Amino acid sequence: MLEPAQELPRVFQMNLYRFYTRVVAPTMTGLGEPQRWELGDLRSLDAGLDRAAAQVDTYTRNEAAKAFVLVLSAMFERQLRQ
Repeated sequence: MLEPAQELPRVFQMNLYRFYTRVVAPTMTGLGEPQRWELGDLRSLDAGLDRAAAQVDTYTRNEAAKAFVLVLSAMFERQLRQ
């Protein structure tokens, strides 16, 4: 049987896996694929609203990805301290 200090890398690996499968992957999937939005003439109000929605969705997805990177790096640093 391994000592607790020797088991820490495997525990950390499983914690990362659980976090990814339970939180990161479902969230990013739920945000959907980024839609293309192009600059140019907007012939109708609906076209303008669609473009605005695509911009907000892209921005939200980008910010979520950045937040998850920060969380994962914090988890890694915490494990290194142990």
